[in-house]
Amino acid sequence: RRWRDELVSSLGSLPRWPDRLRLLREIVFPSPRYVLMAYGFTAIAMPLLPALYAHRILRGAWNILAGRK
Repeated sequence: RRWRDELVSSLGSLPRWPDRLRLLREIVFPSPRYVLMAYGFTAIAMPLLPALYAHRILRGAWNILAGRK
């Protein structure tokens, strides 16, 4: 199964639109702690969060457009 198939299935299993929107928000903007850990930083690097989120979003969009995700 492809990534988008999993996403559609997950969204379809949620009964209400607010729940679906929350899932999408959590995918695009996971918790700051998760982002810092994913990039190998500790809490001291909090000022880097906007750049890390931007990198994550741009890299993810590129992977989706390039068909790698």
